[in-house]
Amino acid sequence: MDKKNRGNWRRLCLPAGLALCAAAILAAQTGCSSQQGEPVIAERTSQAEQPRGGKEISDAGEETKGADEEKPERRLSEQTEAPALYEMKLIGETMRLEADAAVKVPEVYAAPVLRVERERPYTEEDFARFKEVVSEAEGIQWNENEYPPEKNTDLNSCTSEDDRYFVSFSKGSGGETPLIWLNQRQLSHGSGDSFDATDLSDMTLSAQEREQIEGEMQKKAEKILTGLGLEHFELRSSQWRALSRSTDYKWVPDGRYGLKLSYCRNVDGIPEPSGGGAAWGMAPALSQYVEFVYAQDGELVELKDINRETVVKEQEEEGFLLPFSAVTEIFEQYAKTYFEQSKPGIPDADEVSQIQEADSGKTKAKAGDKSQLQAADSATLEWETESIRPSTLLPVSPEPRTYILVSEVRLEYLLTYEVDRGNTTDRGRLEPVWSFYGDVVITDQNWDKPENGSPLQEYAKKRNLLVSIKAADGQVVGF
Repeated sequence: MDKKNRGNWRRLCLPAGLALCAAAILAAQTGCSSQQGEPVIAERTSQAEQPRGGKEISDAGEETKGADEEKPERRLSEQTEAPALYEMKLIGETMRLEADAAVKVPEVYAAPVLRVERERPYTEEDFARFKEVVSEAEGIQWNENEYPPEKNTDLNSCTSEDDRYFVSFSKGSGGETPLIWLNQRQLSHGSGDSFDATDLSDMTLSAQEREQIEGEMQKKAEKILTGLGLEHFELRSSQWRALSRSTDYKWVPDGRYGLKLSYCRNVDGIPEPSGGGAAWGMAPALSQYVEFVYAQDGELVELKDINRETVVKEQEEEGFLLPFSAVTEIFEQYAKTYFEQSKPGIPDADEVSQIQEADSGKTKAKAGDKSQLQAADSATLEWETESIRPSTLLPVSPEPRTYILVSEVRLEYLLTYEVDRGNTTDRGRLEPVWSFYGDVVITDQNWDKPENGSPLQEYAKKRNLLVSIKAADGQVVGF
């Protein structure tokens, strides 16, 4: 993207601080209360009453045969009247929500609340099994552990006989996160001060070559998962990254690229993603996940198994799930209300001083942030109202616009752990939620829509967690 056309922009990572009453929104949807606030233009281009099928989405529009026959169980997509696509344009004075998002619903019939227990600690037998499975799959021969079993330490490690690999092991005692983490000592997929692992501009692999490599690496990873008894884990995401190599005590480009494969638990057909950052609201707790990194030639770079847990099949409750249209109504109103109230990116009152001109009585705005002193073009709003706007101004920042871009919506499980006297316990719950993925961008530029050539096009494809909404009662997670 042409950096000159970006304007002043920043990715948004919002603090928690806004409480939204889902019940009030649901009441408004049914006509029990009226919606007030800034007028918006909303355009819906898909209807929940006309869902479409897809490979990963149940065919909610399929008619049942035989009017007199007993009605079969309905899949979640039918119960929630979820469409195949969530398409939405919501335009406000300083914000725009764009959604052209696939709606992914597991092909199952129920999403009960489940009990979860974090499994502590990992054992020496778990560590031994991990090394055995990796040795069989990758041909790695291991030295003895740093500490023998009789030491009964919470931490342990060992290296491969050729000294290329190092694996560390934490039992998870004393509140520590249980993990087994293997890495190639001379290779890394991380970024540094002078190296950006996400920069793929020099990659020469064709799309067909990348697809072939991805298929081969997934087979290698899933063979190891099966060996570890984790065959119920599913691929959550894949990402190509540039590799670096340790040379003379510094990291330099290796010339190869690596594929990172992230796997999450699948509980009775419903994915349970692990924790991570959310644009606003609260992200899921850290549930168990397994991550592989392979170089393009198949060399194992990293493998980690983090935070093992056991799902207790005793269900707490199983009941009504809100219609998808009600959930999107909550999402849209929540996003709009948040940005109306918090106005992210706009200087606070103490950051702006008013300088009165004695000879004219006209006002000039002076921003404390130098980056916001940009010339305002005629299409943007300045802080002064039209009635007091002077004919000549110091360069002032236009009111920033917020773009909320939704690329995917998923029905999945969210993990929360119970808290006892301020301490997180090892007992938790899995609840069904609708998670909205995409990106949030704040800029002083007026970008109409993420079309071809628009600077927003690259952000419209992002899959960062924006917010999760409980599928049963519409509560925004974290508020």
